[in-house]
Amino acid sequence: MITKYGDDIVNATKDLAKSDAKEAIELINTYGDDAFKMVKSKQSGDLVKKVCEGLKKNNISFDEFQDLKLKDINELRQDEVDILYNIRERIKIDKGTRLKKVFTDADARNFYIDKITSNNEISGFVSRAEDSKYLSHNYKDVVETYRLDYTVKGKRPFPDGGNCHWEMEFNLESSNDISKFKKPYGSKFGGTKEVEYPCTGNAFTGAENGTTIPEWEWGLEERVKIKDGATLNKYVDGKIAEQYIFKSNLGRWIKL
Repeated sequence: MITKYGDDIVNATKDLAKSDAKEAIELINTYGDDAFKMVKSKQSGDLVKKVCEGLKKNNISFDEFQDLKLKDINELRQDEVDILYNIRERIKIDKGTRLKKVFTDADARNFYIDKITSNNEISGFVSRAEDSKYLSHNYKDVVETYRLDYTVKGKRPFPDGGNCHWEMEFNLESSNDISKFKKPYGSKFGGTKEVEYPCTGNAFTGAENGTTIPEWEWGLEERVKIKDGATLNKYVDGKIAEQYIFKSNLGRWIKL
């Protein structure tokens, strides 16, 4: 099956690490077009495998899955809810999983770098770092991938035309931390999340750029302590402008 893609598969995997490229080719050989489309979108590994397993189990294509993922939750039939739920429940986080959270410049500085209003805890939406390992860090792409075009009191924290954001990565180090997570499911999926645009209520972001990002959420009452070795990078125009690492023995972020 792999030969049908020719140079396209070379282009799709050229930026991947050797081991990831090998796995991507194996997944394409197993799942065909569905896996190829995900790899072409610069996604790899466990995410591609689990999504493709779910597609095969539910007898739908990746394109059909994308359509369902973006469909208004109130318009989903029960069988469509069941398909999305079946696919989403295959994607797990465990002890040792590295997670990612995106911040505005102001929030990163106030909560962490300048430590004005935070004691180095995390809450809110997060994703697995591996799922966006090869994705663009350009501001516009990040806003679309994570659907950061939401509003707070009528204003967008991540406005159109911006060029700067921060990305934090940290490891889950205890089962207690994991127990505090929940998937942001709306009522149709058996959850309690109040769904407001651009939130989907299906525990995937509503990205319309071909990417697939499963997400989890910690509530404000379930904050988790940042552990030693977490990283916090500032991106300007898609490139790293500042880098920090958290040192638990000092209780603060150290610039690299």
